[in-house]
Amino acid sequence: MHRIDGQGATQDNRFTKGNPSTGQIATVVTDDWLNDVQEAICAVIEAAGITLEKGDYSQLLEAIQALFDPQVDLSAFVKKGGDVMSGALTINLATAGLPLKLQRGDNGVVAVMFADTDTTKYFGMNGSGDFVVANQANLSDGKPVWHDGNIGPRISALVEDATPDLDDYLATSAGKKAKIRSILSAVGQAPTVILEDHKNEGTAGGTFNSGAWRIRDLGAIRNVDNLATVSNNEFTLPAGSYYIEFDAPAFDVGRHKARLYNVTDGATAIEGTAARTGNAGSADNPTTRSFGGGYVSIAATTTFRVEHRCEGSRSTDGFGEYAGWGTEVYSRVRIWPLP
Repeated sequence: MHRIDGQGATQDNRFTKGNPSTGQIATVVTDDWLNDVQEAICAVIEAAGITLEKGDYSQLLEAIQALFDPQVDLSAFVKKGGDVMSGALTINLATAGLPLKLQRGDNGVVAVMFADTDTTKYFGMNGSGDFVVANQANLSDGKPVWHDGNIGPRISALVEDATPDLDDYLATSAGKKAKIRSILSAVGQAPTVILEDHKNEGTAGGTFNSGAWRIRDLGAIRNVDNLATVSNNEFTLPAGSYYIEFDAPAFDVGRHKARLYNVTDGATAIEGTAARTGNAGSADNPTTRSFGGGYVSIAATTTFRVEHRCEGSRSTDGFGEYAGWGTEVYSRVRIWPLP
């Protein structure tokens, strides 16, 4: 390829229409320049595997689109001086000590993937947000690897709660790649077990008596591979690690709070949030829910249930008002097993 340099071209190799009054001739479009343009365009089209076709004016555009990953936004592609990068990018830190920093001012998620052939797989993040590449993740006290709420509460709880054996498998080369991938694979997946209190249309949640913890109704809605055994509003899980979420509604009882109770050990497993429906007995009280969620590790088969406590008693619908449009759903539990 070259810039026009034939008869009539300007000194900086540009075209001119000429000026008859001064005797300046128009630029002559030469065959070698047109051949260069033609072959440069044809090379792009053929590189995309497209057969040249006379009269088809869209082939160059189709070729450019085909030569790039369809997920790449060409309007924001990497350019000199730009601040947006898309597509595959290889960075070779040949000099020892050079840092690689990935930062986002809005505290958004920074996603990083390593090729399967790489020997360096893991990374850590220190308190300032620096991205540190190393052969093993460096988990410092109070410095979570994942930002809570962006990746998912299961992973945050796993790191921040000092999960048993976390340091062991990160510090041991054998199997740590598979372990990390197994944990990450749980992010965003549907719960393995879903338990809910379903009642017929128009049926209220039930009477809520104050003064003690009351057991909420639960039944299996989803139970993959029969992981949980459900009986008498309790569920039993085999030894392992789990992330469990739960919530339960209340109506016209004032303050209320739910909890996940470990029946086997006789202790609270996860505390729920405090909630309020308004003063008991007042008009137009809303139905509100108490929520809870957290990491649970059990060394043996263990039975759990959702318990609920309130400030003031309410008969018939203290456990929740009915809507009257289809199945009524009250207390709920969702369970994700962790590696």
